[in-house]
Amino acid sequence: MRTELITIKTPTIPIDGAWHTPDSGTPRAAALLFHGNTMNFYTGMARFLPPVLTKLGIACLAFNRRGHD
Repeated sequence: MRTELITIKTPTIPIDGAWHTPDSGTPRAAALLFHGNTMNFYTGMARFLPPVLTKLGIACLAFNRRGHD
């Protein structure tokens, strides 16, 4: 799995996240991973799902909601 830390520019607060892609080939699909109120893009489901999804050929973007670290 390849991981790239990204920042999504918005009119107010930048949103940080991670773009995960399979080690090789073109992804066959993509998924957005949203977290709950008390989490962030590097814990919980956004931490354990990317390795599983990328092995299935699915790229995924996990990112914080506005106002989260």
